[in-house]
Amino acid sequence: MNHPTKFSGYTQAFLAALMTFTCGMSYGAYSLLIVPLSERLGCSLTAAGFPATVETFASFLVGLFGGGILIEKFTARRCVLIGSLVACLFVAGYLYLPSLLLVCVFEAIVGASMAFGYSSGMSAFIRTWFIEKRESVLGVAIACIGFGGAAGTWLFGVLDSNFGFGVTSIAFACLGILCILIYVFALRTPEQLGQKPLGWEKAEALASAEGQSNSTDFGVDVKAALRSPSLYLIMASCLLWALSMVVSPYLATILMTNGVSDLDAANYSTVNNIAIAVMSIVVGALTSKLGPKSYVIAAFGAGIVGLAAMLAWLQVSRTMVTLLLAVVLLGAGYVVGTTYGPIVTTKVFGNKCYDRVIPLVFGMRCVGLGVGVLLLPSLAEQQGDWTLPLMLAIGMMVVAIIMGLLAMQLAPMRKLHQNGNKT
Repeated sequence: MNHPTKFSGYTQAFLAALMTFTCGMSYGAYSLLIVPLSERLGCSLTAAGFPATVETFASFLVGLFGGGILIEKFTARRCVLIGSLVACLFVAGYLYLPSLLLVCVFEAIVGASMAFGYSSGMSAFIRTWFIEKRESVLGVAIACIGFGGAAGTWLFGVLDSNFGFGVTSIAFACLGILCILIYVFALRTPEQLGQKPLGWEKAEALASAEGQSNSTDFGVDVKAALRSPSLYLIMASCLLWALSMVVSPYLATILMTNGVSDLDAANYSTVNNIAIAVMSIVVGALTSKLGPKSYVIAAFGAGIVGLAAMLAWLQVSRTMVTLLLAVVLLGAGYVVGTTYGPIVTTKVFGNKCYDRVIPLVFGMRCVGLGVGVLLLPSLAEQQGDWTLPLMLAIGMMVVAIIMGLLAMQLAPMRKLHQNGNKT
């Protein structure tokens, strides 16, 4: 095989990110679909939000029992396509399914596809192209989800206000045609193009030192990963993060219930989404230069400070500066949801069992978000404000960052590298 050109790898990463961008566009419109669903079916807003909880638990269950197996069976390339096609039907499902039960069933399918498609499939595909610079490339690719969400919210508003739900749902569904064309004519693995991933030489040398024949699969096996306390520390930290950072997607509601106008709340939410996208890019560069531990400290730390700033805005200083600080840092901290799993899992276990382990980590994220979206708002409603929920969220984030750092300290890969240095 020939040494891979950077052009091929970066182009393929861009194409996978473009397909995932369409997912972000569809899922980004979610906040605008709740009220129409409630009005159309004659149910409460709480009931209209329940399908999202179904989605998160479906994603967790599929990820727990078969997400990694499905990635291996279908290949990461196909998983990117499947996740994209399901996402493109998301808007139509919310606008036209005739009962809440059917919407819940549809959301279960969406959640299942997220367990092996969407960001999981994209990150697995990018792994096939990059050993070096993986974090940077993955960070930029994941940022496309955030930018897609911002674009999807804007597009939905424009189309709906000018043409109605029919044209809007068709337009989002047609994004699937773009994904199919990319898949059929352009999206390729290194093997299909007769190339190897970037950085294969160093990985091959390290694998040779350990007697492993496949340089791209260097690392511990699934059984060793499942026996490692690091896996459960990563999963627990991801769960605690999700329980805490549900504040970020719930931001507009918090602001509107505290005297901020609907328009201003929407603007602050846009800033929050932009911060998510930008931080996704920064995370990759930060991890490549300073390492995964610095990433964990920075990303979780941003979330902690963001939560504290939101608490300060509610209780002490209702200034624009304080609120902007909270909004931006909450967005930065929310990036953990899509970047923490790929970065830390690779650091702790290597590449060999990645496809089997990453769905477990993403699954815990889904459980946390599904429970958190019910837990923290309910607690705020009982208490009359968000003071206690925010304090609880800060505490959980502190525990989460400790768990993440401890998981890397106990990483099985540390022993492999130490053994490799002795040979």
